[in-house]
Amino acid sequence: MGPDEVWRRPGGDGDGDAVSPSPPVGVPAYVPPPPMQPPPPTLARGPLIVPVVAPPEPPAQDHAALDAVEHRAAMVTAAVGGVAGVIAVLLAVLLLVRLAA
Repeated sequence: MGPDEVWRRPGGDGDGDAVSPSPPVGVPAYVPPPPMQPPPPTLARGPLIVPVVAPPEPPAQDHAALDAVEHRAAMVTAAVGGVAGVIAVLLAVLLLVRLAA
């Protein structure tokens, strides 16, 4: 058996002139799509470009009030972090005391 024998069609003589199988009965033959028609001339217009409206000016900001609010927020954050740290240290001390006892 030669290397090309693996690819030979069953029932063929190997010359490549084997009869191709016929399509199954009841299956319609392939019908290609109709040729593409150009669009009508009434649709041949250029692209529509919509002008962009400039955004409105933002309102004026009170920088002193913003700084005060940010300062208060930083103080609250530091206080919450400090309380959480104290609780963590107390829990660690309690755990070490229980392990030592």
